[in-house]
Amino acid sequence: MISAGFEVADGGAALLDLSGAPERAADVRQRYATVVGLLAADAPVPPDAEALDAVVRLPDAATDLPQLLRSLIRAAEDRSVLQRQADDLAALVDVTGALAAGGDPERLLAQVVERIAGRLNVERCSLVLIDGQLGTVVASSDDPSARGKRLDLENYPEFREVIHTGRPLMIDDAQAHPVLDPVRERLLVQKISALAVVPMCCEGAVAGVLFARSRTRVGFGQREIAFLTGMASAVAVALRSAGRIQSERSQRAAVERELSQVRDLEAELRKTKEFLERLIHATADGIVAADLAGKVLLFNRGAERMTGFSSAELVGKAEVGALYPPGQAREVMLRLRAARAAGEEFGRMRCELVSRTGEVIPVELSAAIVAEGGRDTATVGVFRDLREELRRDLELRNTRERLEAAEKTAVVSELAGAAAHELNQPLTSVIGFSELLLRRTQENEKGREELAAILREAERMASIVKKIGKITRYETTAYVGSKRIVDLDRASDAPPQAVVIRDKR
Repeated sequence: MISAGFEVADGGAALLDLSGAPERAADVRQRYATVVGLLAADAPVPPDAEALDAVVRLPDAATDLPQLLRSLIRAAEDRSVLQRQADDLAALVDVTGALAAGGDPERLLAQVVERIAGRLNVERCSLVLIDGQLGTVVASSDDPSARGKRLDLENYPEFREVIHTGRPLMIDDAQAHPVLDPVRERLLVQKISALAVVPMCCEGAVAGVLFARSRTRVGFGQREIAFLTGMASAVAVALRSAGRIQSERSQRAAVERELSQVRDLEAELRKTKEFLERLIHATADGIVAADLAGKVLLFNRGAERMTGFSSAELVGKAEVGALYPPGQAREVMLRLRAARAAGEEFGRMRCELVSRTGEVIPVELSAAIVAEGGRDTATVGVFRDLREELRRDLELRNTRERLEAAEKTAVVSELAGAAAHELNQPLTSVIGFSELLLRRTQENEKGREELAAILREAERMASIVKKIGKITRYETTAYVGSKRIVDLDRASDAPPQAVVIRDKR
């Protein structure tokens, strides 16, 4: 592992040396949220690099890497925060809508606390109304029979603290927090580790509390506090409308304030939703989500550009399997579930999509199963179009082949020129002396036939040397067995005129 001027921490970013015998990228991915590979300038990219977020090459790593890692980490954190905020706001709007629609308030409030407990992953969430020194349980997520139970607030110092301050109380360590000193022994028996108490206010007075506790958590974050506060406000409005909270002041003014808060929350949710939609549609990669039955739920503009299908014709109407060649959707799902069962990341997978025109599109797929409240609800895939990358690879391969051919031609041409130059002088002498001897023996028939043969062969050699001197390209012909030799006739001919075919697309 290598660091380039920045701290590498668990859950943060790591730089993986891909030369020699590096750790497997998938193993490093389990410990770090962002992993970047480091390669020498001319080293080939290993197969494990598919599991990395990016690859940098020497000697540019020292300058490029810090900014690259910061960008990757910020992007991952921003996406995670925005998604959690959007999920929280969506849950809040759903609860607000259900409460506003009316119905059995006891059943609705039971659903609310169950939803909150699942969202925060806590063992208990309860709604308690305050009346003097007593509290009444309105709903409890893990014990429906607790509804209507009366509580002596002397035994709940955390409730009294919230009633006194009117502010949320978050206790990260229930075994050490001073507010809980009067009930320390009870908490030890119950093995409670963290508590969250949020007031439900009615015109400046605390009329009740929304209470969550856990035996496994180490605390609650600011986002979760905001989520609980929003839920408490929504429940307070619903209880007041149902007549469970009475106020001596003007009900109209209070309702208007609560409705204004709800509208503000709805506006914030709408703003966040619109931002997420812009972010999703601005992504160059294709993003497709489907429910567990395979029905398409999301089809961003990147997927539209890639496949030619529109979101309107697929979302809620088509099966995601229709986007793959036969059998491939099942293969992707099997691999996704296998990764989930093994507790591993899905990583990246080479597969194919089928466009509207029937074109098979090579893509790189990253996928995940989306869970809510501990239950799988959907799958989401991010597709990177590989057509341009593969086209560039093909062009590069063809260019290398042309360069290799050009190098061979240059070597043959240089060698042919040198050979022609060296052979021309002795051949000229042989031809000249052969002609001289042939003229001197005109009166003597003896030896003329042999001299004529020597002259013919010498002139033939001169013709061959002339062809060698004209070699301009590398052309071969079959020789003995499977061997090949330079074809002097074709190699010394003028090369055929190149025909350029331009892509009109």
